[in-house]
Amino acid sequence: LKIALAHELTHSIELQLVPVKNSFGAPVGETMFLEGLAMRTSQRAVPGLPDAAYTSMPDDKTWWPNCVTKQDAVLKAIVSDLDKSGHEIAMKYTFGEGNTGMQREAYCAAWFVMGRLIDSGKTLPELARIPEDQMVATIKAAMAN
Repeated sequence: LKIALAHELTHSIELQLVPVKNSFGAPVGETMFLEGLAMRTSQRAVPGLPDAAYTSMPDDKTWWPNCVTKQDAVLKAIVSDLDKSGHEIAMKYTFGEGNTGMQREAYCAAWFVMGRLIDSGKTLPELARIPEDQMVATIKAAMAN
């Protein structure tokens, strides 16, 4: 529950800090940014656990290994949809099967891309202050590296 609390509190703070106006159906790149930030903040708040603890649904033991295996394919396939928005595209990448046939591809991609941003020297407080209209561009830049 500590991980879920940190994740959801990150969303709550982000909604007020930036503020974020979009909701479900936001551009895919924005969803990746927000979910990546929440997962990585959870990792910082509750350190020392396997990556699956911060990324996977509690009852799904196969999602994380699948995400790691398909990481390159997921990242390559999601790039063309980063600017797309709407209910249908949001469902595809958050609950439905994405381009590689895996559920929750936005979360898989978000984990790795936000990791790149942090590895490049960005801090969580810096990332949390990136304006909503720059989130997609930030994700695109991180994916280009």
